[in-house]
Amino acid sequence: MTDRTNSLSLLRPIAWSALFLLAIEVGLEVRAYRRGYDTVFLGQQEVVAMQQDRREPDQWGPTEEFPFRSLVRSPVKPPGVKRIWIASASQAEDPRMPPDLIFPSLLEKDLEERGIQVQVLNAGKVGLATASMQSVLELRGETWQPDLVVLYAMQAGSPEGDNSAGRGIDGEGPVGPQANMPRSDQKTPSRLDRVIEEFTLYTLVKTNLTSRIVAEKQLPDRVADEEIDGFEAAVDSFVGTAEAMGAQPVLCTIAISHETENLAEMPDDYRINRLRFDPSVSVAAWVESVDRLNDRLSSYARQKDLPLVPLAEKVGGQPMYFRDPVHFTPAGHVAVARVLADSLAEQLPLNDLTASR
Repeated sequence: MTDRTNSLSLLRPIAWSALFLLAIEVGLEVRAYRRGYDTVFLGQQEVVAMQQDRREPDQWGPTEEFPFRSLVRSPVKPPGVKRIWIASASQAEDPRMPPDLIFPSLLEKDLEERGIQVQVLNAGKVGLATASMQSVLELRGETWQPDLVVLYAMQAGSPEGDNSAGRGIDGEGPVGPQANMPRSDQKTPSRLDRVIEEFTLYTLVKTNLTSRIVAEKQLPDRVADEEIDGFEAAVDSFVGTAEAMGAQPVLCTIAISHETENLAEMPDDYRINRLRFDPSVSVAAWVESVDRLNDRLSSYARQKDLPLVPLAEKVGGQPMYFRDPVHFTPAGHVAVARVLADSLAEQLPLNDLTASR
């Protein structure tokens, strides 16, 4: 009897600790779910569920038939209407924002107010790298017939979605069949490990502790030239796909919250956020690499005689436009849409583009 009592007394603090952790997990999952993340207990957060009761009368995608986070359209393009395809990652999709307040939707509204009839197809998707954006364009471009294809990307990736061979500049892994597959030098996690890693508490503790530990390490202060070369090669391949289907490619320089000149002012939470996504180089090296990517984009656009939207020059380095190093605030979305509209209206003969394909 004494042994049983002792056993129960030992189990009691374990049980209370488990209940305490469970309560924390539930609270964190509710918080994460409301912010648009998938959770273990509450399930997947559907983007469509975040779009209900908007003031716009039309339905917003994505739907089963319409794969864009835009106003739902028919594949048949109306006469005289120009279609603009936005190829990007979470910067364009931004599931934390209502669909009518993100820059692709604001771009459409801005251009229409200038008398240019357009339909903007927001093909942005969290995690897409340039190669995956190209795959999506190849898969759906002929059906949706874009006249212009605007590329706003920060990493190269690969057509298979496997980015293990190269670190993404913005830290987002591409979405694809191999996106989360372990490398050959990694131990395959057990079923229990995979379950534990699904919990929000585990993710929160791991990302915060890991990034803070990494912040104290001496990290490389330069991104390899091969990665910049790989990015240009991915852009060139994407441009070739757009041109092959008769669309005009449009490139954008990369805008980030802080540049070399004001990097010292970057808040600690921004730095930690950056290191969560990419602990392989210092924040200063990442900022410098974005400068190099923008120089390469500018040179490539001149060489190929392609339109280049100066988002880095007009929006970058202004923290009020960013909620973290790469994602936009509501004011940032407005600013990006304005710069895009100015550039497209001035640089491209939109009214001369062929409306039918």
